[in-house]
Amino acid sequence: MSGLKGIGFLEYFFFSVQTLATIGYGSMYPQTLYGHILVTLEAMIGLLGVGMFAALAFARISLPRSRVVFSNTAVINNFEGQPALMFRTANERNNRIIGAEVELSLFIQETTKEGQSMRRIYDLSLARNHTPMLALTWLVIHPIDEKSPLSKMSQKDLSKADFALVATVKGLDETVSQTIHSNHTYTFEDIRWNHRFVDLYHKNESGMKVLIDQTLIHDTIEEARQPNFN
Repeated sequence: MSGLKGIGFLEYFFFSVQTLATIGYGSMYPQTLYGHILVTLEAMIGLLGVGMFAALAFARISLPRSRVVFSNTAVINNFEGQPALMFRTANERNNRIIGAEVELSLFIQETTKEGQSMRRIYDLSLARNHTPMLALTWLVIHPIDEKSPLSKMSQKDLSKADFALVATVKGLDETVSQTIHSNHTYTFEDIRWNHRFVDLYHKNESGMKVLIDQTLIHDTIEEARQPNFN
């Protein structure tokens, strides 16, 4: 304190800084004005750094992460006597996603009548796009009817087209009560024709309990019968 004797305001100011920063409380160790200024700057930077680090860490840790898994492939086959494009999704966590919604969009490169190339987006209708809760698996079905843009394209046409199918799932995680979302993209190489998904449900050895094996979510088998598609 010897360097600040007689400078009342600065004495009190630097003492308050060290009190707030809990630096050597009870004694004023810096001996000069420059020493006090340096300690004040270090205290301010340190407090700001700790506060920013704590805020960033909390924001990062508290951010909800979805563990929604999509099947690696989508299949095209008959469903209820009509051709349909299907894929599966499931919640990998041991909780539920409340009010889950799914959307499927077709991104495709097209040429207008004026010869201009552009990327068009089509929202594909689904047999069901909402479920009260997603706890197990969900088979998402897009009927390929006359309203579907896929109905006008054959397998050969799709193989030559520059397109992508983007699936999005969102809902409320019941554990953290926050909205989560996830998405997946399918290209032509990810689509299997005349296939159907393997059944995930099976009974245990006693036959009294039905189990679900999510490791089979990607597995498909081929069928001899051709779907009623172009």
